[in-house]
Amino acid sequence: MNLKGEFESLFLSSILQLLCDELKTGVLQVTNGKKKSRVFFKKGTIVYATSSQKEAHLGYILKSNGILSDEQLQKCMASAREKKQAFGKILVDNGYISLGAFKKYNHKQVEEILYTMLLWKKGKFEYIDTELNLQAMVLTRLNTIKLILEASRRADEM
Repeated sequence: MNLKGEFESLFLSSILQLLCDELKTGVLQVTNGKKKSRVFFKKGTIVYATSSQKEAHLGYILKSNGILSDEQLQKCMASAREKKQAFGKILVDNGYISLGAFKKYNHKQVEEILYTMLLWKKGKFEYIDTELNLQAMVLTRLNTIKLILEASRRADEM
């Protein structure tokens, strides 16, 4: 199943629910102007997400929470590019963060990407069924209904 179109308001939460209910494996790409997020599904479960927004990058989150200094962040990013390794692997291997803490912040990152995306008033989306190569990635497992309810709560508070 492939889906493509435009959304307004809370319709995006319906798309997420549909993909989860149908136990889909693939990638949902959502755009709002220059902002872009990708949500990865495996058998109906959200397992990963990425965003073009700087505030959603793991390094930014770790720096904002006082886990990394700016110097450490730059060093790890340069090392990840040079060695062609995942940023998270560099962080753990160099002892900047434990694997458990990395998983916690990775989960938080994915949640924040989705909360932000669910607050977008309108945009475009495209879902493509595809097998995912997730071997080198640290995955999270999100409860879609819980996520949508939290996003709704945040929207109400705004």
